Amino acid sequence: MNFKVKCHIYPYAVYFIHNPTLQQSKEEFEKVFLKTTKLNMDMSKYGALTLFPNPENNIQSVVIFLEESKYTLQNLHHECIHASNWILSEVGVEIQRGNDEALAYLSGYIFQQALNKIWKTQSK
Repeated sequence: MNFKVKCHIYPYAVYFIHNPTLQQSKEEFEKVFLKTTKLNMDMSKYGALTLFPNPENNIQSVVIFLEESKYTLQNLHHECIHASNWILSEVGVEIQRGNDEALAYLSGYIFQQALNKIWKTQSK
């Protein structure tokens, strides 16, 4: 299952790839996003994973891989915080104690949108 969460007040989206295994998610990601190149990563080390844009991987958005057998609310939330930190850093918002409302709101928004899409798909 692939889906995207748009961050409406920031010029970014977070893509989610949710499959039975992270290896399947990696292969789907390569087919959809990379087309001609491969990710050189051992996916067996992770329960979930967030990839960030960089010149080496030619990815333009944050991508979160989720494995169905290891999918937990904790993993989903954890990866949403990584994505939120990256987005806020890109737009110049510095997160520190006493100045973390942007992180709280953005990570909560991404988490809730992702959770809604996962639940909607699972209920079919």
